[in-house]
Amino acid sequence: MAKNQKKYTPEFKQQLVELYNTGNYSYPQLSSEYGIAKSTILGWVKELTPVKVSSTETISMKEYKALIFRTCIAASILQSISIRLRSVHSVMRVMGWCIN
Repeated sequence: MAKNQKKYTPEFKQQLVELYNTGNYSYPQLSSEYGIAKSTILGWVKELTPVKVSSTETISMKEYKALIFRTCIAASILQSISIRLRSVHSVMRVMGWCIN
């Protein structure tokens, strides 16, 4: 972190995100009013705005990214298992242990 970089509390960040999400404030307006770079506010909005995963449930962006990661890992594992099962099935066919 740079020497003169300000540190903001999580509550303050959340407050600005909520102001933006009301639709009454733009990034430039918040930037001008609070003296914070638009890109910083944009980062907070991306990080802290809840992600709607169903009609009744929202999760944080951090939880969403973890969910996507776990889903990708699971898909990779399933693909690996499928490849191995096809290989076993091929061997079983050659050995005459399988009808198909």
